[in-house]
Amino acid sequence: MTPSVAAASPTVAPGDGPSWREAALEYHRDRPGRLAVEVEPKRLARLRRLMADDSSIDRAWHELEADRTPPKATVDALMFSLRRGINELTQPSTLRRLSTLDEYQLEDVCLHVQAFQQRIAPAWSAADVDLLISAWRKFRGQR
Repeated sequence: MTPSVAAASPTVAPGDGPSWREAALEYHRDRPGRLAVEVEPKRLARLRRLMADDSSIDRAWHELEADRTPPKATVDALMFSLRRGINELTQPSTLRRLSTLDEYQLEDVCLHVQAFQQRIAPAWSAADVDLLISAWRKFRGQR
């Protein structure tokens, strides 16, 4: 009788292969005491607070959603609508998109609308940009 193939070859558990073991050793050697992804201490404290036993999932969800920056497509759609001029600030869809911006994105939008090329749309004046910022403040607070 011939021995079975399974008995002839040593059993290798998942994660015990030489390539995995070498990679794990290299990872720990190159990052002593550090993780591969560093989380800012202030953000980490906030996330831990939201995960506490006395924090509901709904509360955590709404707090995290409120700070989420909009995708590039939303900002692009806003810029496209603002090409039509200052009267776009009366449109609900424009105001909804505007309210999702953070301060940095708002600053970029303000710079872009003032730099519109005439062949695309008239450039916005400083007074128009002030109205844009006022609308952002008003509707950002309502979110």
